[in-house]
Amino acid sequence: MTPPPESFPLGSDGASRIPSRGLGTFQPDPKVYPPGSVKQSVLTALRAGYRHIDTSLRYGDGQGEREVGEAIRESGVPREDIFVVSKLENVFHAPEDVAVNLDMDLDYLGLDYVPYAYKKTEQGYGTQRREDGRVIDVASKYGKTPAQVLLCYLLRRGISVIPKSNNPDRIVENFDCLFELADGDFDRIDAIAGENGELGVRNLESRGYLGFDNYNEEVEEP
Repeated sequence: MTPPPESFPLGSDGASRIPSRGLGTFQPDPKVYPPGSVKQSVLTALRAGYRHIDTSLRYGDGQGEREVGEAIRESGVPREDIFVVSKLENVFHAPEDVAVNLDMDLDYLGLDYVPYAYKKTEQGYGTQRREDGRVIDVASKYGKTPAQVLLCYLLRRGISVIPKSNNPDRIVENFDCLFELADGDFDRIDAIAGENGELGVRNLESRGYLGFDNYNEEVEEP
C-alpha cells in the first residue's frame, strides 16, 4: 500500500488543494509555554516542511493569530505556498457579522486572505485520553509512535490532519507520518471506534467551560 498523499483536492473541480498535514495552534497553557511559543512552533513547523497552519481568533483573543502571522513573515516561505485556516467565531454567525470577523482575522494575521471554514460535526471530542493497545502494537511494528500511526491512518482515510504541539521535536515527529500502512493494520485501527463510532470517547468536553454542549446537533446554542 502506497503512503498517504501530500495533499487533498478541495471542491469538485480539484483545482485547489489542501496540504494533508498541518499544525494546530490552539492556545498553549501559559503556565507551561511563555508568550511567543506559538510563533516559535509555527517557525519550527514551516522549517520542517509544514505548509498548512490552523488557527482561530479565539486562540488567545487574537494573540495566536498575531504570532502565526509574525512567524510566516519571518520564515521566508512565500505566502502563496502556505495554507492558513481560521474559523468563524460563534458570536459572528449573523450574515452581516461575517465580514467583521474576517477583517479582524486578517488584521491580526497581517495577511490579505485566508480560506474560511467552520464545520459542525456529529461526534463531539480532544478531556479524556485513551491509548488503545492495538495502536501501540501497530506503532511498534513500524517503529513509529502511536501519534504517527493515527495520523497516517487518518490521512489514509482522506482526512487532512492538524496536530497541535509546542514541542519542537514533537512538531517534526508529527510531520513524519507518510508511510505505508498495511491494509490489515489499517483495518485494526478502523475497528477501534466501532462500526458506527459507538465505542468512541469525547476528548474535549465543552459543557464544563462553555456552559453548554457545543457539539449538540439537536439544539442551536449561542
